[in-house]
Amino acid sequence: SNSITTLRLTCNDDEAIDNVHALIDAIEKNSSILTIEFLDDFLGCLRNDARSELLRAITFIPCLQEVRLEDALVAISDITDLLCKVKGLKVLALKNLVLQGIGSDFDATELALHQHCSIKEFSLQDCRPAVSGISMDTLVLPGKMPASNGTIRLGESMQANARSA
Repeated sequence: SNSITTLRLTCNDDEAIDNVHALIDAIEKNSSILTIEFLDDFLGCLRNDARSELLRAITFIPCLQEVRLEDALVAISDITDLLCKVKGLKVLALKNLVLQGIGSDFDATELALHQHCSIKEFSLQDCRPAVSGISMDTLVLPGKMPASNGTIRLGESMQANARSA
């Protein structure tokens, strides 16, 4: 009915997991959701193709401002798609995700993150690439750098580089 502003789903939401295509249809038609939280292994309970479809569906929500994803295997290209299509996104928080993709996929995500016009907060906490040898050090907002605990903090050296670039 377009009256929900926050959609929060966990692994305990069996009806949503069992009827993921109905959920996708409803999300694609929604115009009121401001915040989406897929927490506590909700995404991990979905098949890989359904997970990608669901993440693509949220890109159709015109007023979406905040996305929090936890505990799953996620294609980094789905994160790129989210950044490219959700122009009003202000917060993207990723926690305990294994990110699938090759180096160029991560480069595309970095570019999308750096070119995003409205994102104010981005965090990677306990996330790692599925393929060893891929660095995620550049997946930060311009002028910021990851702190030791996985949150984001201002980095003076990166600010200087950003000004000279």
